[in-house]
Amino acid sequence: MQNRNSVLVVMVYATLKHYEALQQVIASRKIKHPDVESYITEMIENFKRWEQLFVNIHAEKTEKIELFAREEFDDQDRKLRSGSIENLRQEVAKFMLVGDAGMGKTTTLQYLAYEDAVSCRENSEHSMPLYLEFKLLGNMTLRDKIFEELRRFPSDFIEARLQNGKINLFLDGLNELTDNKKITEVERQIQDLINHYPEIRLIISSRATNHKFTLSEDERLPVFGLNKMQNQQIEDFLAKNATDSVAEAIQAEMDDVDFVDWLRIPMLLKMIIEVVEYRLETSEDDPIPENTTELIAEFIEKLYLRESERDSRFSDNTFEALAAHLAMRILERNSHEAIARSEVVRILTEKVMSGFPNADLDYFLRVATEIGILIVHKNNYSFAHENYLDFYQAKGFKI
Repeated sequence: MQNRNSVLVVMVYATLKHYEALQQVIASRKIKHPDVESYITEMIENFKRWEQLFVNIHAEKTEKIELFAREEFDDQDRKLRSGSIENLRQEVAKFMLVGDAGMGKTTTLQYLAYEDAVSCRENSEHSMPLYLEFKLLGNMTLRDKIFEELRRFPSDFIEARLQNGKINLFLDGLNELTDNKKITEVERQIQDLINHYPEIRLIISSRATNHKFTLSEDERLPVFGLNKMQNQQIEDFLAKNATDSVAEAIQAEMDDVDFVDWLRIPMLLKMIIEVVEYRLETSEDDPIPENTTELIAEFIEKLYLRESERDSRFSDNTFEALAAHLAMRILERNSHEAIARSEVVRILTEKVMSGFPNADLDYFLRVATEIGILIVHKNNYSFAHENYLDFYQAKGFKI
C-alpha cells in the first residue's frame, strides 16, 4: 500500500509539474475539430479567388510560374542556399522572401498556403496554413490578428497548434506598412512571435531587406531574394500560355535587353501576353508596347473594354475617376493599409459631389473587386497590386 501511495504521489507531482506541456500535447491531438474541414475548404476556395485577382483579358487560366530564390546574406560560415521556393521551405523552417513589385511574392505565398490546405485536407496531421496581409492588421497586434482569423476555433486549440508548430504562417507585404513607428512595432511583434512559438514554420514577404529578425542569439532569420526569370523559364511559359503568333511576336523582340528585363518579371510577362494577343487580333502595326507604363495602361484599358462589352452600365471615365481619387487619398495618407468600406465610401463621395452625381458607389466597388483592381477582405478595401495603385495615382495627378 505504501509503495502504491508513493507511486501515486510521484504521478500527481509529475502531472502538476508538466501540466502545461501535457495540455498542449492533448490539444494538439484534437486535429479533427469540427471546423477544420470547413476552414481548409475555405482556404482552397480563397486561392481560387486569388487566382482571379490577376484577370486575364481572355478569361483563360495561366500556368503557375515556378520561382527560385537565393539567400541574400548569412551569419554562418557556409555556402549561401538557393533553389525553388517550394524546395527551400522544406529545408528552411522560417525565412523572409524579398523581391521587387510584380516578382510574385504574394502569388507565391498564396500558392504555398493553398498547397498546405490541400495537404491538410488529405492528411489531418498536416499543419494548417494561415495567410495574412500586413496591410490588413489595422490596430490589432499580429498575434491578436492570428487568433482573430482563426476565431472559429477555441483559443486553447490555436495556442496549442502554434506551440507545436502545427500552423504554417504566411505573412505578406511587410513593405505595405509605411509608418515608421508602426513598422518598428510590427517588427517587434514578429520577433516576439518567433521567440514565443519556436516550432512554427513561417515565411514573411517584403520588398526591403533591412528588416532584421533573429532565431537565436547567434542566428538571424534567413533572407532569400527572388530571382528574376531566366530566358528558358520565359520560353517555357510562353510555350504553355501564349498562342504561336503571340509567342513569335514576343520572341522576335528578345534581342532588346530592356524588353527582356520586363519579361523577367512574372506580372509583366503575363500582362504582355494579354496585350500582344489583343493587338494582333485588332491588326495593330506594332504588337509590342513601348514601355511598361504603356503596357499597364493598355492592359487596364482592355479590362475596361471587356467590362463594357459585358455590362452596358460600365463607364470607363467614371470608374477611372473614382479609382484615381481613391488612389490619391491613399497617397495623402502615406499608408497602403486597407481601408474600411465606410471610409472608402466617404472618400469616393467627395468625387461624386464634385462632378459624378450619377456614380453608383456600390456598383463601383463590386466591379473594381470583380476585375481585380481592388481586393476586399472583411469589408476592408485596398488596391490589388502596387502597380495598379501607382497607375491610378499617376492618373490622379493628371485629372
